[in-house]
Amino acid sequence: MSGTDAVPSVSDAERTPASTNLLEGAERQADSFQQEPGDLRYYLAWATRRRRSFLAGPILDRASQLLREAAAPLEIRIVKIEAGGDYVVVTVDAPPHLAPAAIVERLKRNSAGALRREFPELRRLPSIWTRRFMATTHADRLNDRIAGFVAQQPRHERRRPVSS
Repeated sequence: MSGTDAVPSVSDAERTPASTNLLEGAERQADSFQQEPGDLRYYLAWATRRRRSFLAGPILDRASQLLREAAAPLEIRIVKIEAGGDYVVVTVDAPPHLAPAAIVERLKRNSAGALRREFPELRRLPSIWTRRFMATTHADRLNDRIAGFVAQQPRHERRRPVSS
C-alpha cells in the first residue's frame, strides 16, 4: 500500500451534523472499495471532548487531511472519513498486526496537536478527543452502533473526588 492511494474527499453531505442522515448507506459505500488481501477492515469512531460540535468546514477538512497523513506511516488505508459535528467515523483497511487501539491512538494523537496549533478556538479545550473509542469489523447495523456509542459519551466531565 502506498500513501498515494485515492481516498474520497469529505463531501458537504458528510458534514451534516444529523447523525441519522450522515451514516445512511455507509455499509454499502465502505464495502465498495477494494481491500488489500490480508488486511482487516475496521470501522472506528470517537467523539470530541465534551461533545463539542466543532467538526465542520475548514476544521473538518484539516482534520481529514491530518488523519490521512497519520495513516500513511502505519501502512493503513483510510477508506472513508465521516463526521457529525461532535464525532468522527473512520473506515480503515489495516494489516492484522496493528491493533485497533494503536490505530486510533496514533490517529488522535497526530491530529489533535496540529488542530490546536492551527485553530486558536480549539486551544481553550482541555483536549480535542475523548479517550474512548468504538471499533468494529462488522458493517451490519453500523448506524445503530455508532449512534449508541455517541449517545453514551458524556457532555460534561465528571470530576473525580480528591483523596485525602
